[in-house]
Amino acid sequence: MIGTKLIPSLEEVELICHGNAVFDVNILTKEACKPNLKYHADTLSYNGGGVAPNIAVAASRLGGKVGFSGCLSDDCFGQIQYDELKSEGINLESAVRSTTASSVSVIIGQPDGNSILTGKLFAPQPVHWPIAPAINPKMILLDGSLKESSLGWLALARERQITTIFNGGYISQDAFELAKRVDIVVCSREFAAAYSQSSDLEIILKKAPTLCKHFIVTLDREGLAWSWNGKQGLMGAWQVKCLDGVGAGDAFHGSFCMGLLEGLPFEDNLLKASASGAICCTGLGARTALPDAEAVQKFMADQTQPEIVFL
Repeated sequence: MIGTKLIPSLEEVELICHGNAVFDVNILTKEACKPNLKYHADTLSYNGGGVAPNIAVAASRLGGKVGFSGCLSDDCFGQIQYDELKSEGINLESAVRSTTASSVSVIIGQPDGNSILTGKLFAPQPVHWPIAPAINPKMILLDGSLKESSLGWLALARERQITTIFNGGYISQDAFELAKRVDIVVCSREFAAAYSQSSDLEIILKKAPTLCKHFIVTLDREGLAWSWNGKQGLMGAWQVKCLDGVGAGDAFHGSFCMGLLEGLPFEDNLLKASASGAICCTGLGARTALPDAEAVQKFMADQTQPEIVFL
């Protein structure tokens, strides 16, 4: 136990999130940034980040028993990330410490809700990933990076009939290869366009069943589209004032995974996961704005529910 949050044992972990860890520096400006001008930051904060660690935190805050699998550097940024994940109740027995420098991102939130993201990313050194015999999660989430170690987790999933879900954010041939091997793909519109070789949403949805039996495309302020068990549809977005959209996808994934583990009906799960993403947009920084279960419940009770349309 760290603080007041109980860390599940390896045997208790239900969800493993595997992928890259990044350290985030979050800045909020009162003016939209233009080239060659200096600006004063209205708010400055920093915290651990990265898709897979953020999804792990999102699911843990919603009550999940979660483990993170990835490289955490032994530099100061990696140590902050390590301590944060422990404090969030994340099991780290499937993570490794690395001498490679931490990847660092600078996220600049602007008044219109759009963010500028830049960073220095380092590929983790090759390591033997610890997949302990005792581990038997119900679900494994892959963030699309770390292909070779992801294949190891997929082999375990096949052997033990574990559900696999893919976060489609990284656009690369390696990511496409991983997406072909999972049970569920949840991806950005940009990933879906590159993966299906079409920017037309209608064509993407027609192709979706050949890409994956369960396929969801997130559309930012427009909501989302899906092809799920042979049915297709669209859902609008919850209406919020967006302060910083970075991390909304991580919040969606964490909540959606929890809904699957809890057996929520599909449309209810979409609504709840989308609400988690919308709440994240109202705060600065991906990790700090991830909501807990009480916040999601209150938000959904107070807001008008987005429309769901079956195609």
